[in-house]
Amino acid sequence: MNFIRRFFINFLIVFLIVAGVKIWFNIKAHRNNSPIQKQALKIDIQGSISDNVYINDFSKNNDKLLIEHDLFNHNINNSLFSIVEIIRQAKIDNNISGIVLDLNNLTNIDQPSMEYIGKTLIEFRNSGKPIYAIGYNYNQLQYFIASFSNKIFLDSTGSVDIKGFAFKQMYWKSLLDKLKITVNIFKAGIYKSAVEPLVLNTESPIVRHINQHIIDQSWTDYLKIISNNRNINPEQTFPNISDALTELKRFHGKESKYALQRRLVDITGSKQQIENKLISIFGMDPSTNSYANISVYDYAKQLSKSNNNNNIHNIAVIIINNIITTDKISLNRILNDIRNSYLNPYIKAVVLYINSPGGSVLATELIHRELANLHAKNKPIVVYMGNQAASGGYWVATAGDYIIANKNTITGSIGVFGIISTFEKSLNYLGIHEDGVASSPLANFSIKSKIPSEIKNMVQIKIKNNYFNFVNLVAKSRKRSFRYINLIGQGHIWNGLEAKKNGLIDSLGDFDDAIKKACELAKIKTPHILWYKSNINLLNVLLSNVKVDFNLVFLNTLQTFLPSTLLEFIFGMKDQTNLFNDPKDQYALCSSCVNVK
Repeated sequence: MNFIRRFFINFLIVFLIVAGVKIWFNIKAHRNNSPIQKQALKIDIQGSISDNVYINDFSKNNDKLLIEHDLFNHNINNSLFSIVEIIRQAKIDNNISGIVLDLNNLTNIDQPSMEYIGKTLIEFRNSGKPIYAIGYNYNQLQYFIASFSNKIFLDSTGSVDIKGFAFKQMYWKSLLDKLKITVNIFKAGIYKSAVEPLVLNTESPIVRHINQHIIDQSWTDYLKIISNNRNINPEQTFPNISDALTELKRFHGKESKYALQRRLVDITGSKQQIENKLISIFGMDPSTNSYANISVYDYAKQLSKSNNNNNIHNIAVIIINNIITTDKISLNRILNDIRNSYLNPYIKAVVLYINSPGGSVLATELIHRELANLHAKNKPIVVYMGNQAASGGYWVATAGDYIIANKNTITGSIGVFGIISTFEKSLNYLGIHEDGVASSPLANFSIKSKIPSEIKNMVQIKIKNNYFNFVNLVAKSRKRSFRYINLIGQGHIWNGLEAKKNGLIDSLGDFDDAIKKACELAKIKTPHILWYKSNINLLNVLLSNVKVDFNLVFLNTLQTFLPSTLLEFIFGMKDQTNLFNDPKDQYALCSSCVNVK
């Protein structure tokens, strides 16, 4: 035992001496080597980019790059505004010598957001710092952003996958007929097409024409921007299918050679060859044996630690994303943000950022009224529309003193609809019948029986009244006649370019233009922005998904067997489709192109 004790003590002493000598030599070697002062900012976005600002209890990242983790879809949403701010900080950072766009894991971003990032990348390039894009493969979204680079690198086994845009949706009429479900549609607006999947098996000709026009315009704009970035013509970017097949055969299916010949990329090679090229540009980091770089996420943490901005905020940015509902968590957040803005004496103007297809009439009207209180404080409101601000989203936008949109923003859709699904035929087929007494036809109604004509008439009257109020609101806001707004309304969707011509918006631009306009209207020399952020935490996520109604528990069970989109429309699982929980609340203002990206 004594021998073992001495052996281990001596071994430990020798180990500590050897380790200490090694650490000393490493420190000395590190001191002798000149430290890496300059490095590339590697924009290695994981997941999607959305136009929101997050406080996230899961990631613990702070204000410079805040990420929302979707617990249920295992997705990561990165804040568009934070990424833009990071690029602009890197532009003036002497330790950042360039940008490397590593977009392999970017999953989703809308076109206006891509253009906004592209604008900041151009600013970065104009400062004299280079941008390089690297990728195994580029899908359409990734390649659009990559096209703003000085040079694009592509793996020799990879490809540039440019295919075009498409908008598809499922149509359920035949299935509903087989299930003997009666779908009662109430709407005001001949182009209000969100109800079509329930009453048709194919897209109606008039809606097909509108959607095709929107898609073609977006695609033309996409090709134009890429072609300008690459100094090639659109036909070279996206040739006709016959020419593309001929050239692909000539290269024996080698898509990287095809992309190189088309000048879609500048350099092809193996991962190591591309790595060596970046090392020659940015130098080597001996700790990683890779080119000297810092991930956008690590750089964000550095910026947040050094951020000591104590300026008093004078412009508030309020973001309205997704479907506008009466859900207490989301609606109360928006209303509280507006109240805080007009109660805060330092806030001189508000930028209202809208990216929404619409929603509940009650919810949109409550937001509109709260914005009117902001007007009463003589604080100007500038509205910026993101990917879409249609129907209820446009209803809210009418509160603005000035409206700005991207040329591809989906807007308009001035119309109202409601859906009531009943199951009397389904139950009768199964041998289930309902009977009883009631004091009036209104009290006698349930989804298990046919809708009484009195209720149908009542609902249609309210739908038309809501449409009248909508058109009248737009007419007053845009200083146009009721007749004119009714003519361009009727549920018709427009892109931003057409909305400008029709007088639905004031100008085309981006978020920066909205800030400049707010400064102009409020006579602000230097903007200091207060971002109102979505507070995402576990309790909020759980509460927002809890449904205590037994019927909804039953319907959630059915989701195991039926598509969720079908259940949402048929069974009224969302506020904007279920008319009879609260008739004042549930008339829908959803855009006909809710899923167009």
